[in-house]
Amino acid sequence: MAVLLKRHMAIIAAFVSVTVVLSVYSHIYASAGRATVYIEDIYGDQAELNGITVNGVLQDRYHRLIFDVKDGETKTRTEYNQHYKDIIPPYYNVNYNAKMFDGIQYTYELEPGWKMKVMISYFDLRSMDQENWMNYSLDFTTDVIGPGGNQYSLTNDTGYAMASTGGKIYFTVPTTREYTGTNGIYEIVKFYSMSDRLLMEANNLTSPKDAVRTVTTFSLDGNKDGGPTIEVLGLEAAGDKLALILAIDGMLVVRTYDPKSGAMLGEVALDDFRLVEYREGSEDRAKAYYPPYHAFSDNRSLNLCFRSSASTQDADVFAILSFDVSEGITLESNIEERYTEGEPERFWDITAKNGKLYVVVLLRERRGQSFVTYDVLFPKRLLLYAYKAGTLVYKGELVTDMDDDVALERQRNISGDFIYDVPRYRHFADVELR
Repeated sequence: MAVLLKRHMAIIAAFVSVTVVLSVYSHIYASAGRATVYIEDIYGDQAELNGITVNGVLQDRYHRLIFDVKDGETKTRTEYNQHYKDIIPPYYNVNYNAKMFDGIQYTYELEPGWKMKVMISYFDLRSMDQENWMNYSLDFTTDVIGPGGNQYSLTNDTGYAMASTGGKIYFTVPTTREYTGTNGIYEIVKFYSMSDRLLMEANNLTSPKDAVRTVTTFSLDGNKDGGPTIEVLGLEAAGDKLALILAIDGMLVVRTYDPKSGAMLGEVALDDFRLVEYREGSEDRAKAYYPPYHAFSDNRSLNLCFRSSASTQDADVFAILSFDVSEGITLESNIEERYTEGEPERFWDITAKNGKLYVVVLLRERRGQSFVTYDVLFPKRLLLYAYKAGTLVYKGELVTDMDDDVALERQRNISGDFIYDVPRYRHFADVELR
C-alpha cells in the first residue's frame, strides 16, 4: 500500500509540475499575443510622420515583439527566445570605455605617461564555443603629452573616441586642455591575437608601427602657449566620412575628414555653444553644455544631442544639432528642447529626412516624483518628435502596455520583497527611425 501511495504521489507531483509549466508558458504566449503598440497624438498632425518608419523590439526573457509603425499602420510579429543569446542586451548595460561595431565590442584604455599610450582590444564573440573566443588587442604610443604622473583627465569616456566606417576602426584621444603635443585621427590596420601579444611581451616588444595608420594630426600646443585651447570630445562616422568633435576655447567645433586622404572637408563653429566650465560665473550660463553627447548619423547627416546646464529638477534641457555632411559640413538645425514629462533615459534615434528632423526618446518618471528605487520599475514613455525649420510640428507617444509587467512589482519594491531581474520585464530594444 505504501509503495502504491508513493507511486501515486509521484504521478500527482509530475502532474502538478506539468500544470505549472503549461500555465507559465500559456501566460507567456498569451501576453505576447495581446501586446499593445500604437501611436497616440499629443501635438500636431500625425501626417508629419508620413514617410518615416518607427521600428524596434519590445522584449523580455521569453519573447520579442518586433514592431513597425508607418503612416499610421502598425505591424507586429512575435518571436520566442530559444537561447539566452536571442535576448538583445539591455541598453543600460553599457561600458562607456567601449563601443560596439558590427556586433563586436571594442574596449579602449589609456596608459598615462610622458606620452599617452592607447590600448584597444576586442573579443570575437561570434564563435558559439566559448573556449574558442579569442582576445585581440593593439597598443600604440601617441605624441600626446600628458599632464604628468599617473593621473590623467579626459573630456569624455574613451568610448566616444572610436568610430567605424568602411569596415575600418578609427580612434583619437579625448584630451582636455591639460594636454600638449600632437593628437590626431588614426586607423587601426591590424590587431594582434593573445598568442602574438605574449610573444611580443616575452621579447619586450610593442605593436609594430605599421599596425596603425595616421589619417591626420593636429597640434595641442595652444593649451600651453596661451591659446586657443583645444579639447577633443569625440570621433564619429557619418557615411564614408569622419567627424571630429572639438571644443576650441570652449566653443563647439565639428570638423569632417576624408578617412583615406586625411583631408579636412569642412568645419562648423558654434560661437554661442560653450562647455560648462567656460561659462562659470557668467550670466549666460543657460548657453552652457556638458561634454557627453548622443550621436546618430547616416550618409548625409550627423546629429548630436548635448545636455544643457539650464536643466532643473522639473525639466531636462537638451540642444539637438543636425549637420548636413553630404558636402563638407553645414549646420541645418539647432533646437533646444525641454523635457518636462520625465527624465530622458535614452535617446534612441535622431534622423533628418523629408525636410524634417525626427527624434525618438524614452522618458522615465522623475526620481523626485516617485517612490521607486529600481530603474526597471519606473514608468516609462517612448515619445516621438518632428521638427521643421527648427520648430516643433508634431509630438506623439508610442503607447504600449509594458508598464503592466511592473505595476505590481512597485508594491514589492516598497516592502523590500522585489528581486532585481531585468529580462523578466518587457523593455525596448533596437528602436530606430527609417
